[in-house]
Amino acid sequence: MLSAFDSTDQRDAQVACSSSSKEAHEFNDNMVRFYLEKDVTEMMAFLINCHPDAEHIQKTTPRE
Repeated sequence: MLSAFDSTDQRDAQVACSSSSKEAHEFNDNMVRFYLEKDVTEMMAFLINCHPDAEHIQKTTPRE
């Protein structure tokens, strides 16, 4: 069976994630809205905020 990613891609794409109950609930709520509305904006903002370098990412990412 072929994978969409080779092992190198998988290692690069994986980010450790630990969260509180509140963050897990927020993640689930965001995912439900993403599936229903097909709009990734809110989910991506949540995921970026979970990233250890979130402040740097937000400062260096151009806004529309």
